[in-house]
Amino acid sequence: MNFSLSQLQAFVATVELGSFKQAAISLNKRGQAIAQLVSTLEDSCQVQLFIRHTRRLELSVQGKKLYRYAKRVVNTAEVMNQTLIDVLHEIPDSFSVAIDNTLICDEIIEAYMAVLIEYPSIDLIVKTGGTNDVVDWVANGDVEMGLVFSPMRSLDGMLNVPIFSFPVVDVASPKFLNSGAVVQEEELEGYAQIVPEFVYGSSHESLYVISDKIIRTNDLQNAVGMLTHCQSWMRAPLYVVKPYLDNHQINAFSIQGASQNIWFAELIYKSEETVSVAGDLFTQKIQALDTLFQDKGN
Repeated sequence: MNFSLSQLQAFVATVELGSFKQAAISLNKRGQAIAQLVSTLEDSCQVQLFIRHTRRLELSVQGKKLYRYAKRVVNTAEVMNQTLIDVLHEIPDSFSVAIDNTLICDEIIEAYMAVLIEYPSIDLIVKTGGTNDVVDWVANGDVEMGLVFSPMRSLDGMLNVPIFSFPVVDVASPKFLNSGAVVQEEELEGYAQIVPEFVYGSSHESLYVISDKIIRTNDLQNAVGMLTHCQSWMRAPLYVVKPYLDNHQINAFSIQGASQNIWFAELIYKSEETVSVAGDLFTQKIQALDTLFQDKGN
C-alpha cells in the first residue's frame, strides 16, 4: 500500500471543508488536482472514502475510520515541518519571561502569547512576581528577560531599557469619593493609601506616599478589590484600572495642585547576546504598547 502526505492532506482537507473545491482553496491547489489525489488514495487503499453525489460528497464508513489516523499524520507532519524551519532559523527551544505583578494586563498577555503564535514549537515559560522577584530571576538566569516598573536606576550585571510609559490616576471607592472630585492632599492623610511594593523597593516613598496609614501590595488587580472594602485610595496605571472606572466600580479623583504623573516600565536582561529571536519579538510587541497606553490616557 503506497500513499503520500499530499494525498492525506487532500483527503483531510476535503473531509473538513466538505468539497474538493474548498479543499483546493485551502491547500492552494486546483480542484481537479485535489480530486485526483483523493482518487489515487482510494485506489491505493482499495477503499471508497467518499460516496459521490451530484452536488455533494458523503464520507463513507471506511473514510470516517481513515480520517482519524490521517488527521494525526497530517498534524505530525506540520509539527515536523515547523520544527525543521525553527532549526534552520535558530529558533530557541523555549522563551522564558518574568512579568511584574503590578503590570499584568490583557495587552501584556497578548504580547507574550504572540511569541507562541509566531513560534509554535517553543516552550513558553511565564513567571510573575514582585518587582524585586523579577529582577532576581533575570540576574540568576532563571528567565531570559523581565518586564518591571522602572526602578529609575541602573541594575548591576544587566541591561534595563525603558520600554513604554503610561499615565497614572488616583482612584478610590465610590463610597469614599465622587467621580471627578478634587481634594486637598491633607484630606487624604487620615485614610489608607494602597501603595505598590515597587515604590519601596525603588526608594520612592518620599515622593509617592501621602497618607499616614499604608497598605502595601504587589498585585494591583487585587488592590482594586481592597478599595471597595474600606475608605482607601491608590495611584495606579490608567490602563490597569480603566475597566473598573468604565464599570463605575471605582472613581477617579484629583489632588489639588498635583501634576499628572507618568510612570515607566522597563525590559531587563543580562546582555544583548542572551536575547533570542523570541525575545526580540516580545520586545517589539511590548514597545507597541507605548502608543496604545498613551491613547487610552487621552
